[in-house]
Amino acid sequence: MSNTLYNAKQYVKFSADEFLSMLTTSVFVAVILSMHDLFFNADVTVLESVQAALLVFVLILFILLVTVWLCKVVAIRLGYTLRYKEHLIGLFLGFIISFASRGFLPIFLPGGFSFEQPERLRVGKFHGLRKGWELGLVAGTFPLVMLAWVLLFNPLYLMTQSEFYLNAILIVCLFALYACIPLPFIERMGGGRLLDLFKYMRGATFGLDVYYASGAWFIVLCVAVLVFTGLTLLLTSLSVSVGVVIYIVSLVLGLIGLWVYRQFFKH
Repeated sequence: MSNTLYNAKQYVKFSADEFLSMLTTSVFVAVILSMHDLFFNADVTVLESVQAALLVFVLILFILLVTVWLCKVVAIRLGYTLRYKEHLIGLFLGFIISFASRGFLPIFLPGGFSFEQPERLRVGKFHGLRKGWELGLVAGTFPLVMLAWVLLFNPLYLMTQSEFYLNAILIVCLFALYACIPLPFIERMGGGRLLDLFKYMRGATFGLDVYYASGAWFIVLCVAVLVFTGLTLLLTSLSVSVGVVIYIVSLVLGLIGLWVYRQFFKH
């Protein structure tokens, strides 16, 4: 335990590039989610729409910082360090789709992780090569932590009936859903033909890392995210506390996840 705390202090840090990636993601997602009020809603003044978008931006940045930090803790426990990376093409396409739909289709790709194995974290562990299931486990932590935010925001929404907390619930649910999309990063590196996409694949989204680890783990994660998101939005719209139901569903899906882990990962 003390060794894990020491490693967390040493390696759970945000680089300037990583913070810029989270900043970029937050700006794009805030604009995408606020698109209708920013550009198409005549009933809202420019100042009000900009203030609302800035509040959403700050909320998203805070959620991303905490979520990625928790994923870093899980990663160092397995002997890795990670860096968050935004999916620029997914964010640009999401902006275009949102604008074309007048803000009624808020679609985006959150991004993914790049992994490293510091020598200090490999002491006492056999890590000849990166293990796909470990990367998939860390990548799957991102959407699961996003869903865990619901347990914080839902009681606050029920107590205050504030639209801010309702929007926060919607944001974390969208992040969890879109994080499961399995796609590579496409980056133009020079050399090769323009349409030779395999030459430009550099990294993977959270969903692709999970899918690479195991198809069964990917299916369990997607089902868990869909069930949690559906129940959360339904119960929130009915002003019913989501906590008890979520805990019951968590137990069932947790047992399924444990079975998948023992069946496919633990050898």
